[in-house]
Amino acid sequence: MTSSPANPQITHQPNIPDYARTHLQATGVATAPQFQQRGLQTTRIETLTDAAFAFAFTLLVIGQGKVPMNYNELLLAVQHIPSFLISVAMLGTFWYGHHKWSRRTGLDDGISVLLSFVLVLLVLIYVYPLKAVFSSMLYWFSGGYFPVGIQLESMAELSGLFLIYSLGYAFMAACLVALQWHALRAPQPLPFTTFERTVLRLELQSWTLHLVVALSSALIAATVSGEQVLWAGFIYGSFGLVMPLFGWYARLQKNKVIAAL
Repeated sequence: MTSSPANPQITHQPNIPDYARTHLQATGVATAPQFQQRGLQTTRIETLTDAAFAFAFTLLVIGQGKVPMNYNELLLAVQHIPSFLISVAMLGTFWYGHHKWSRRTGLDDGISVLLSFVLVLLVLIYVYPLKAVFSSMLYWFSGGYFPVGIQLESMAELSGLFLIYSLGYAFMAACLVALQWHALRAPQPLPFTTFERTVLRLELQSWTLHLVVALSSALIAATVSGEQVLWAGFIYGSFGLVMPLFGWYARLQKNKVIAAL
């Protein structure tokens, strides 16, 4: 007489990765599933994207001006550091989003190349309004202590700056939304598990939030006048509330999937 498996329900669940299934069968204790990396080998498009972001970071440094020749110029260069760091952090957010997508999916097909190439072009264009916005923001908040990156003569010019910045932000976020969407629909040699599809959907939703906020800022910049234009910048502060709430929602969704495995 043959004996039945100790955990028959485990062996018939296709959504459990092999390493987790082995652990479950051996110990009966569940482990949190991980996203299996399908892009461990660097593709040419990932190399191009990394190089473009690195060049954008270089443009931010070069944009500080010439090499300081005296103490006053050195102090001025130091005052540019905060806006440089914020700009690098912002670009780094988009780079990391593409990096995660590339490592998780390993896609290198025509649509992936096109979307990544568009992202590269946007990054190289976006670096200039990015630095202008953050240097102007620090100048305004510090009461003129930090140097301003661009001279604005009117609220109409500030509105135009916010519009350019927000449209660039929105288009880059849209590229990352499209990359997640494409990954969910494209055929995979190694199909995604339920947990992995959930992670990709959550990543898509996260970048959709970025897209919505950026488009809202662009709409404000294009439709209001006077000091109300400042709301086109203030709306980005909503990330401080929206993203933690989304992080809580994402953890809840992942836990539901794990509990159902």
